Amino acid sequence: MESNTANTLERLFSLEGRVGIVTGASSAIGEGIANVLANVEM
Repeated sequence: MESNTANTLERLFSLEGRVGIVTGASSAIGEGIANVLANVEM
């Protein structure tokens, strides 16, 4: 069950083959998200 949940979440939130746009990336949460996305290996 746990494996199925992990696979489903991975498919739902995967940005593979997509473009991510982060608004408000100059501070706070937007900056954190932009930094994480910039460091993700695809």
